[in-house]
Formats: sequence, C-alpha cells, structure tokens
Amino acid sequence: MKEAWHDAEEAYLKKLESQANILQKHYSKEYTYYNQLASKFNIPILVVSSINALTAIALGQFVEQNMVSILNAILSAGTGVLGSIQLYMKLNEKMGKALASSIHMKRIALKISKELSIDREQRSVEGIAFLNECFTEFTTTIEQGNPLEKSMENHLTLTPPSKIPKPGSLASMAAALMTPRESPGDSSPRTFSIDEPRAQSLWARIRAEGSEGSSEV
Repeated sequence: MKEAWHDAEEAYLKKLESQANILQKHYSKEYTYYNQLASKFNIPILVVSSINALTAIALGQFVEQNMVSILNAILSAGTGVLGSIQLYMKLNEKMGKALASSIHMKRIALKISKELSIDREQRSVEGIAFLNECFTEFTTTIEQGNPLEKSMENHLTLTPPSKIPKPGSLASMAAALMTPRESPGDSSPRTFSIDEPRAQSLWARIRAEGSEGSSEV
C-alpha cells in the first residue's frame, strides 16, 4: 500500500456506493419503462406490416385493384406514422442509455464494495486515487445517461441525505435562490438565507427617498 487510507475517504466512498445503488435501480426501472413503451409501437408496426403484405397478395383476386391500393396506402401510412413517432421520442436511444447507465452504476457500487471489504494494509491503491477514479466514473455515467426527471435521495451532500429536486420544480428554483452565508466567528455549519428580490429592494429604496423628501418639505 503506497499511502494510508483515511476515514473521510472511506465514508465518502460508502456514500458514493449508496448513491450508485439508488441510481442503478432508477436506470433499471427507466429501461423497463422505455422497453415496454417501445413494444407498444413495435408490435403494432409488425402486425400492420404483415396485414399490409397479406392484403397486397390475397385480396387482388376478390377486390378491385384500386381498393387494394388504397388499403395498402392507408396501412403503410399508419406504420410510417408509428415509426416516426417512435423515432421522434428517441425510445431506442433512451432505452440503450438507461441500460448502459444501470450496468455502469452497478459496476461502480461493486467496485467500491470490493475495495472497502479489504483491510487497509492489503489494499494496493491509494485512497485518494481510488476515490477520484470512482467519482470520475460516477459523474461520467450520469453525463452520458438520460436526464434525471424525478427527485430521489441524495447521499453526496455535506448535510444529511436529502432529496435531489426535479429540474424546473419549485424546489430547484428555491435552491437556486438560496446562497451560502457563514456566520462570522462561528464554527457551526453554514446556513442559507434567501436574497431579497432586486425589484423589491429598489421599491423599498424609492419609498424611503420619497418619505425623506416629504419630511423635508
């Protein structure tokens, strides 16, 4: 072992393992959802295409060719619309990303679990190097995966586990308005306060100047 491991490194790796397991379950459910949704498009396309081929051959002897041509055109247009909607929604792409992200997250969790199960004296990798490697793989997997569209438990914050707010939700906008404030001469954990909106502060200043002007008159 090149360098001793520290408690803080192991604690953060355990949090990273928990977060990877949560995201692995999320991506696994996401893959199942997109797979079922894609089946709702693929199965009708296969059925309608088969019926279209059958009518083009079998109905020619019983129905006029004009009617057969119109029926084939309608069925072909239906399959084209279904295929276009599927391509527009990028179901196959999202399904592939969800599957790859699920596999990578599970691999990261198993990698951390395996390393932490070994005694510190028997580990051949430096603690900080292993942590940076796992964190890089974790962030890369998130960047290459589908956007997270639901809130979930967040273990990687400095505070106790919280919920990751959904993008565009009121929680995310409130988090954007909150800025860190450190109390001077105090070693307690940082607190947050919401800044006063600029329009409200300008209106208060105008009212204060107006009241001073009236008092001088």
